[in-house]
Amino acid sequence: MAYVVVIGGVRSTGKSAVARVLGTVLQADVLSSGRVREIIRAQHTLAERPDLFESISGAPSCAPAVKFLRAQAAIMQPSFQAAIQQPLPRKAKYILEDVHFYPGFLQHLSVALHVILVSSPETLQTRIRSDEVGSGRSVNVERVIELQEYFKQEAQRLSIPIIDSTELIWALVDVLKRLPRRGIEPF
Repeated sequence: MAYVVVIGGVRSTGKSAVARVLGTVLQADVLSSGRVREIIRAQHTLAERPDLFESISGAPSCAPAVKFLRAQAAIMQPSFQAAIQQPLPRKAKYILEDVHFYPGFLQHLSVALHVILVSSPETLQTRIRSDEVGSGRSVNVERVIELQEYFKQEAQRLSIPIIDSTELIWALVDVLKRLPRRGIEPF
């Protein structure tokens, strides 16, 4: 069975940075739902699958954002299941990261650790504005903060650890401390 670590959270919480370092430390493959979504989007048009092209942070309120998120996650779930459940070497390790790993996503898999990263509203705003400059895309910061609150509530309800990623180095340390040691040796 594969050793799977799931890192969820809204945009700009540091999921990719934490996943990359963790992947290096654990010698694990890092899979991002964003990449899978782009591959699936390339196979469809907006008319065929409008749910694949919805913007989570551009939703008019949190409820539609969660609806978009769940719809996109449901479309991508078979791809992740196929990647993880294929015949694998006994010590196969995966770090799954992205906003689509909301609390409860892929809960039927044997997951070594599932965490949700959160950041202070000020940190989110700074990181999002920095991302906007690089990408040229505008993001509704208030929607992202609202969605983060939803994630936190769901994580608490499902007993999924919530890790403050305002300082990424400490978030990484926190994730590493929470990892079950069985199945990850050697580092």
